[in-house]
Amino acid sequence: MSPEQIAGRAALEKLEHQVSMHTIYRLIRAKGWCSRLPRYGKRYRQRQGSEAGAKLIPNRVDIDERPKEVDLKQDVGHWEADTVHGKDGYFVTLVERKTTKV
Repeated sequence: MSPEQIAGRAALEKLEHQVSMHTIYRLIRAKGWCSRLPRYGKRYRQRQGSEAGAKLIPNRVDIDERPKEVDLKQDVGHWEADTVHGKDGYFVTLVERKTTKV
């Protein structure tokens, strides 16, 4: 967990004793634990290709334009697809909306 996550979780759970992420970072530096941080020594990289998704898929139909009967989940045969791009390639999921069968 990062110091941001720890401080955020403490605030979310409204713990009696909360500290800021800055205080946590100061403690980590003082104890010499910087190498244990998840992103130690790595700079933030902005995402490349911000035009991913809708603009890259030809003949794409927006989710707001799908027929209303799809939202009712009464008929079998309406599918949802999702893709995730990782280091080693792509991962695709297909789920039928009514039965939730993969």
